[in-house]
Amino acid sequence: MRKFFFFLDPKRTGKIFIKDMLNSPILNEFHELKQEKIAIEDLSSNWFSIDNAFRVYNHYVRLDLD
Repeated sequence: MRKFFFFLDPKRTGKIFIKDMLNSPILNEFHELKQEKIAIEDLSSNWFSIDNAFRVYNHYVRLDLD
């Protein structure tokens, strides 16, 4: 949700218009994961993929090491 709000609510109003969300490339990227056959290249560039979620999680964990 944070990615949606970051890109679709730049004025930080806490609201996103449905038409903006439906026209957004972010939603298309999210729906790519529902496809049965996805190329590995597409998964590596998809922000919502498991690999990228794990990468972000690892960055977050490393921030608290010191």
